[in-house]
Amino acid sequence: MAPVLRMAVGLACSYKRPKVTIVLHGDAVRCARLTANPDWTNRYQVSAKAHAVEVLIEKESLDARGLTSADLVGLIKVVDCAEVAEQWQLADVQVRI
Repeated sequence: MAPVLRMAVGLACSYKRPKVTIVLHGDAVRCARLTANPDWTNRYQVSAKAHAVEVLIEKESLDARGLTSADLVGLIKVVDCAEVAEQWQLADVQVRI
């Protein structure tokens, strides 16, 4: 999760200050577990919050991997597949990693 947050904070700090939203789905939801590199993730969560970076996780992907919101770092908002698709369509720029 730390590398994703680092990139998102970098984008959010850029010249025109775009709104940055991270969407995790599929196996990427595992990156947001509390146990995944907690020291660096905690550092970048503070910066992400300061720059209004939003982190969304697709509920269906979370359920398919047996995870719950209690297993995740604190900055996450769990949303359904329809909201993920809506956010993707509304974005000015999409970056897939």
